[in-house]
Amino acid sequence: MSLTFGPFVLDRKDRRLNGPEGPVELSARAFDILAVLLDRKGEVVSKDALFAAVWPGVVVEENTLQVHISALRKALGPNLIATVHGRGYRYAGPEPRDADEAAPLPSPNAVPGPVLAILPFANPGDDPDQQYFSEGIAQDIADRLTRFRGLTVIGLDRLTLGAQLRPELDQLHGSIGADFAVTGSVRRAQNRIRISVRLTETATRASIWAEQYDRPLADLFELQDEVSEQVAATIARRLEVELTSRSLRRPPSSLKAHDLTLRAIWHYFCYTRDHMAQSIACSEQALTEDPDYREAMLWLGNARAAGYEFDFDLAAMQQGLALIEKAIRLDPSDSRAFVSLSIYGGVAKGPDASRAAADHALRLNPGDYYAHAQRALVSIFDGDHARARQWLESGSRLTPNPLPWVAIYQYLIGFHEGRFHEVCTGLSPFADQAWQMMYVIAAHGHLGEGDKAKAIVARFKAEGRLHDFFAAAEREPYLHPEPRDRLVAGLKLALG
Repeated sequence: MSLTFGPFVLDRKDRRLNGPEGPVELSARAFDILAVLLDRKGEVVSKDALFAAVWPGVVVEENTLQVHISALRKALGPNLIATVHGRGYRYAGPEPRDADEAAPLPSPNAVPGPVLAILPFANPGDDPDQQYFSEGIAQDIADRLTRFRGLTVIGLDRLTLGAQLRPELDQLHGSIGADFAVTGSVRRAQNRIRISVRLTETATRASIWAEQYDRPLADLFELQDEVSEQVAATIARRLEVELTSRSLRRPPSSLKAHDLTLRAIWHYFCYTRDHMAQSIACSEQALTEDPDYREAMLWLGNARAAGYEFDFDLAAMQQGLALIEKAIRLDPSDSRAFVSLSIYGGVAKGPDASRAAADHALRLNPGDYYAHAQRALVSIFDGDHARARQWLESGSRLTPNPLPWVAIYQYLIGFHEGRFHEVCTGLSPFADQAWQMMYVIAAHGHLGEGDKAKAIVARFKAEGRLHDFFAAAEREPYLHPEPRDRLVAGLKLALG
């Protein structure tokens, strides 16, 4: 029997471990230790029990076991095997499943509940220099809450909320079907932090739980865990929510690394070339402070890989993918990381890899808006526009306002359905991004507007940005040749 856990598959028959990048090299003893820990998931397995299972009848020194545990942590990431001091070891990763009975892909029409909306925390005094921090703290808590099974968590932010950062509870209940809302405020002063949090039932406006915390800033990460566990436990007393262990994510070794990462995320979602460069700079500084900080690693990977969307920079995309994959190894339970893997993995590894990563993101967190949007893009590349529309519709139920770039997917469908005027108009706000402009150029070609297409290319050249749109079109991860042929044909009509 084969077991799947996170991005890994333990194949007992062939005694092989497969990961997101293919076979993972393990010694026979390390493989056996992993199999024992997976079979006894959630239990602490004593060292004597491991010796008896893996080295039956043989006297082995304790440091031999430690060497194999270290090898497993190097292969799987440091957080999947926990040391319980004085007792033994415990598997601490995602729920292992029979590979032949993998969790079904959630339907785009079914969003599991209860639904919990996390709103951006208020920034007392409206200090613009602290906005990234208050928004980032709320998103951190939302990320921790996604670990509780049976709970759909929607982390709302300034992009998905638009101008209305404080929507009414009626709107949350009616537009996205949120059963509960978490609101709060964050004030940081010198070396202390004050967080006020409230959990409200949206239908009745009843306050279920509220608390104010005043702690040293150094306690921030424990405080975030405490808040998320209290929110989940409060809901669990009312509804069927399975409480799991704390997040696998290791907090950074310095608060400066965390602060820089929150800045990096803020710049990333501004999604311009200048802001992306600032996002990269902040993440790199964070990793200088803490080279193993997973969050900084993931967002540096995202920002670097975005170089492909802006300028078809294949080297930057490969660098970004390597960082995203490393972040997944450090925490294979993060759905958002698999969304990133799907976005850029399609170009690097083809449509099957992109689809598998998007599906895995949805299995990890069926309520992840980004996963619904990415599954729509995968469906477009598969040529299934009806399914893509279903995923876009289900995603729209998870947020009051779609992310700006999700509109691109609607225009991508329009391109393949021949609505070329709509494509040229709708994608005009993304004129700085080469990938979107590739479809605009092709649309102009199909419309017989070669002069407009050449003007776009000339503008890029004037900025020193020379793009091979034909090579990029050939890399698009279409499952069937016809959509790619339509794109290439439009480019030829436009550019000759």
